[in-house]
Amino acid sequence: MTLGIILLINSLTWILFIVVFRLVHKRTVRPKKLLTEIESELDSLLVEMNGTTDRNIRLIEDSVRRLKEEVAKADKRIRILQGQNQKRDDIPRTDYVHLARKKPLSIEVVEEPVTKAGDSISDSTLATENKSGDTSSRPLDNQTGNSVKEKIIELNKKGIDAKIIAGKVGRPLGEVELIISLSEKTDR
Repeated sequence: MTLGIILLINSLTWILFIVVFRLVHKRTVRPKKLLTEIESELDSLLVEMNGTTDRNIRLIEDSVRRLKEEVAKADKRIRILQGQNQKRDDIPRTDYVHLARKKPLSIEVVEEPVTKAGDSISDSTLATENKSGDTSSRPLDNQTGNSVKEKIIELNKKGIDAKIIAGKVGRPLGEVELIISLSEKTDR
């Protein structure tokens, strides 16, 4: 009998515990209240997402507008440059026309006679072509500085390259180019 009483008390305790737990659970959980809280949370998230999306769209639209402005500026600059190029192309090129019309100069190689001992003659002569077509020979080794400068300027006016002039007059290329550039500046 004691066992029956213990089981009965134990059963009543469990039943009381379950009833109290259900009452407490219903008061704390309240499904309608929970649903309204979830809905309000979702509404606030949607409002925040809409605001962020609107801000991002405005930023993109501003970027697109600025990009269009930059493209318009670039197109304008391209049109200006094309106009300048067209103007430059329309100007006749007279700078180098005189070089194309000149008769190419022939360069004669004068070989020095060799003596029996194998030494070359020290006084060599150089044949050059002047404007009338005649050739004249001048020894360049014994010339003074002014006559070499005059010869360099004369050969340059004939259209001969500075390297060839340097070889003809026996002077360094840098010196020949310097004399040519200085003479061109004084001619202007």
